[in-house]
This record gives sequence, structure tokens and C-alpha cells, in this order.
Amino acid sequence: MKRYSFIRKACLLMALLLMFALLVACNDAADEPAVSDATEQKSDSKVVVNIDDIEGLAVFANNEYVCKVVRPENASDVDNEIYTSLRKTLKSATGKHPAIATDFVGVGETLDTEGPAILIGRTAYPESKQVYDKLKHGEFRMELIGNKFVIAYSHEASATLALNKFRGLALTSKKDGVLAITEQWNLGDKIQSQVSGLPIFDGSASMTFDGGDGSTLVVYKDVTRETSDAFINGVEELGYEHYVTNNIGENCFYTYHNDSSIMHIMYLPSVAETRVVIDTKEFSELAGLKEDNAYETGSSEISFTQLGLEHPKAGNCQNGMAYIIKLSDGSFVIIDGGHTRDMTYAESAGDYLLDSLKVLADDPDDIRVHTWFLSHLHNDHIGAFHDIARDTPSSIKVNRLVYNSPNDAQLKGVGGGNLDNKVEEAVELFGIEHVVKGHPGQIFYANEATFTIFGGLDIVEPFNIDNINETTMVMQMDFMGKTTMFLGDCHPKASVALTDVYGNSLKSNFIQLAHHGYADGATLLLNQTINAEASFWPVGNNHYKNMVSKVGAVPQNAAFVDIPHYVAGDTNLTIKDFETWIPEEERWTPYD
Repeated sequence: MKRYSFIRKACLLMALLLMFALLVACNDAADEPAVSDATEQKSDSKVVVNIDDIEGLAVFANNEYVCKVVRPENASDVDNEIYTSLRKTLKSATGKHPAIATDFVGVGETLDTEGPAILIGRTAYPESKQVYDKLKHGEFRMELIGNKFVIAYSHEASATLALNKFRGLALTSKKDGVLAITEQWNLGDKIQSQVSGLPIFDGSASMTFDGGDGSTLVVYKDVTRETSDAFINGVEELGYEHYVTNNIGENCFYTYHNDSSIMHIMYLPSVAETRVVIDTKEFSELAGLKEDNAYETGSSEISFTQLGLEHPKAGNCQNGMAYIIKLSDGSFVIIDGGHTRDMTYAESAGDYLLDSLKVLADDPDDIRVHTWFLSHLHNDHIGAFHDIARDTPSSIKVNRLVYNSPNDAQLKGVGGGNLDNKVEEAVELFGIEHVVKGHPGQIFYANEATFTIFGGLDIVEPFNIDNINETTMVMQMDFMGKTTMFLGDCHPKASVALTDVYGNSLKSNFIQLAHHGYADGATLLLNQTINAEASFWPVGNNHYKNMVSKVGAVPQNAAFVDIPHYVAGDTNLTIKDFETWIPEEERWTPYD
């Protein structure tokens, strides 16, 4: 009995201990917060998500990236910007940055083509090439191919479009801890501009700029002859008609056109670039062909005149730049013209220009201008053109105007103000029917005279322009058996572009000094490369003596110490035959 009593007591004790344990467990459970369904799903997603079960290309799951983001090892600035922005977008969507990766392959290694990846730009992966082969200029494409998602773009504008689309999809597509790319992400679009649809240069980077007056400039870098020819073939496949090809040294300049646009393609091998300008025919027309320059030599005496534009009332200020070329049919070509009377420190050169034309004309009541060139939009170059149009538009009949204006923002930024509007107003007042936007490589024929455009806005880097003089339309005239290089107000930055692109092709018999001979004009190298026999100085006597001839003040003028020079001063210089003309033995004379 004692034994059974002991067993009974032991069982009772065990039951009491069990009840106490259950009570403690219940109390502990009551103290724990309730677990929500969302938390359970989140916990499950960290543990049980099977990557193979995810629809599409899994980017992020189980709180980690299962897909890498790859950019080219030799990335462009655009590639790097898009890559950085896309990584930030993924951080916003997932809370974590993806690892940094490129398509670099070391010696003895091969490209990992099996793993899942988001490919940005022209990577070495075959999927990138597959998408880029279908891409047109101005477009972007995002395409899922197997376990690769390719983001392709033609330049910075279309790259930005692609990034915006990706950002919107990434920030709205994460669900239950999973971010995946599906076929719904396959998108494509293009920027709305003239360059949309252009062929793509294989392996080159491009930049696009507003060229003003409805023009667009596209700069392709790292270009070869082979890729340039492929681009030309692509343009022809788009339906553009070939108009003319001109060459300056090794540089090739092609002009194509269709019903609405004119395309100028500049292949510049010395700097490994192709620059493409597309003009709208609403503003510009074709330059004209050599075979269209049909004329009969007239009885008028041809001549070249440098105008003296220093007026006594202007004090110590010279009054701009103006050159007149008289053709054998009695018509004229004018380069610039001189200052406007709207400036308080100078009289208008328009009156002086008009008087000079009347003296040179066969009939002072019948002044015909075959072509008027404006080098750039500064008042001391376009002022006379506008003043005559405003004051006495019927005194001159102008057949054709050639100039190249930057866009409005650039003009405002470099002090050009509303000068483009003044030119357009003069076009209306004169009733000029033919207006051409001048570009490098164009050749303009005017009876006996030929003018080849070498420089301007299109061969300098538009983003870096800080002075409107850098947009000067530099050109070479072939007339009376000699060549003359007109530099207008060419600046150092434009000078470097000219020498880099053309080299010894710049050689000319005569030179018009850049920027009136001032210190911030052409470089010494450009002046030496032109290697002229005589020089024309569009500067007054006062400025010549007190500014541009100071010893050491204008080092680039040392190129003219040993050749004859002609200062505009207050009188005209007229030359009637370059071939027999013997330049006077006057030299550049530095003053103390």
C-alpha cells in the first residue's frame, strides 16, 4: 500500500508540473505580438521563393540581387551616366545597390554569357549587338532576350528617355519582395527631331545640338572610313538623294536632300569625326552646283575692294569689316559690310558701303548683289546690311544671302541678342528670295568667283562656345587666279579646330586678319599654316597704331612681319587684277 501511495503522489506531482509548464507557455505566448499575414509572406519570401518559378527575368529576390547590371568597360560619358542613374533607381526599388560590373574580360578568360544580366549600352554581349543592329538614330530600345535585358540608345537624349521608362517600371513592379522584368518591359521610342531615324555609327558615341534656325547638328566621335561609308549607305536607303560631294584635303563633304530637309555630312578623318547637319528647307536652300553656274563673261571690269571704314567722327574706333568683289557682269559679291548707326560711337558704314558700290557700279541706279556673305552676327559686320535694308531697301537688289546663326540661347549667352532677328528683318525688307545656311564643305559659285566654306559653328564644339566670334563662317575665295582666306572674327578656339581639321589645305595666297588683328583673334599656328603672300587688315589707322601693332601685344601677328599688309584706314583699296598686282613693300610695323 505504501508503494501505491508513493506512485500516486509521484503522478500527482508530475501532473502539477505539467500544468505549471503549460501555464507559463500560455503567458509567454500572450506577451508576443501578433504576426501579420504580410510579415508571414515577407518571411516566407526570404526563404521559400524559388527563382525558377518567377515569371520573366528575376532581378531581385530573397533580399538579394540574382541578376547583375553590366556596362561597357570602355563606357562613354552617356553610358556612365545612365549606369549610375539606373543603379540609384534599383536602390530606390529594392533598398540595395546592385554590384558594379562591366563586360571586361581578362587574359585567358571568356565572357560569361550564361548568367542573367541587365546590359546597358554597347556591351560585348551578343544580345546588345542584336538590339543595336535594329536601332535607328534618335531611338531607344529596351528588350528582353532570354536571360538578358538590353537597354540600347543612340545618344544622350534617347538614353534619357530609356532611363525614365525603366525608372517608372522598376518603382512600380516590385511585389512580395520580388522585382522581375517581363516582356511588358519591351519598349521603344524616339526623340521628336529631325535626326530621328538616321543610321547608327557602329562603335561611335554621338552628341546632338540645336544648330539654330531649325537645324540640328549631330557629332559622331571615333569614326573610321568604313563606318562613315556605312552611314552614307544608310542615308541613301532612307530615301535621301545625293546632291554633291566636295573635298578639302582628305576631308569629304556630302550633301543629300529630300522633300523637306538638306543633310550635310562632314567626314573629318584627322579628328576621327563625322558631323551631320540637317537643315529644314523652310529656312535654307541648296548651295548650287558648278554646272548651274552658267554665265557669259561680261564687259565690266572685275575688281576686289577692301573698304576703308574709319570715320573721323568715330574717334578712336574703327568701323567694322567690308569687302566688295565686282564680277564681269557688273554684279557684286559683298562680305559683311560694316557697322550700324545704332551704335553711339560710330556712324553707319551702310552709307559708306552704298556710296562705294555706286562708284564701282556700271550704273549707280542698278546695283545688283549676286551673293552677300555675313561671317557672323556682330554689329560691326552685319550692321550696314541691316541699315541699308531699313533705310533704302530699293537701292540694292540682293539675289542670295549666306550666313549661319547659332540658336537663340547661344546668341543670348554670348551677347548676340536679337541680331538674328535683324538679319531676318533685312531679308524681308530687301525681298531676298535665296537664303542659304552656310556649312563647312559647301562651295558657292558666283560667276568668276568661287567661295569654299572652311569653318564655323559646325566644326567647333557647340557646348563650349563662349564667344560668338567662334561661330565665324571662315571661307576661302578663288578669284582672279588667287586664293584669299577670309577669317572674319575667328577666335583661338575656332583656330584650333581649323588647323586640326584642314592642316596644309588652309594654304592661301592672301589672308584677311582675324578679328581686326586683335590679340584674341586667330592663333599664330593658323596664320602660319595659311602662309599668305600679302595680308588685308580690317582695322582703322588709330587701332592699328595704338592696339594691334604694339610690340608683344599681338604675338600671332608675327606671321605677317615679312609680307605686305594693307590697313583699311579711311580709304578704299581696289585691286583690278590679282595676277599682275604687285603688293607694295609695306610691312607690319610694330610701334613702341
